[in-house]
Amino acid sequence: MKKIIITITGIIIFVALFYLFSYLFLWYFPTKISSEAMNKYYDEWEPLYGEEKAREMTVSWLKERLLVRDASILEDGYTIWVRYWTAFPEAISTAPSGMNW
Repeated sequence: MKKIIITITGIIIFVALFYLFSYLFLWYFPTKISSEAMNKYYDEWEPLYGEEKAREMTVSWLKERLLVRDASILEDGYTIWVRYWTAFPEAISTAPSGMNW
């Protein structure tokens, strides 16, 4: 009986840790990285260096992050595409406000 309780407890702990790490690496960290990239683009780099240079700096900054597999500027010239090792890809729009798509 004691062995079964230890085994069930171990399984519960394993499942809980699995979900915690899944949440952190599949959602929380990638979202935090993308949000920080947007803040750096809009608040720090775009006002100082202009849109084009700020996009290039954002892509370079993203590529330095551990969870980012690849980052690039799409053909439209406004969208930054981010591929994570652990999550779905994301797009960061840097299009001017009021621009119609």
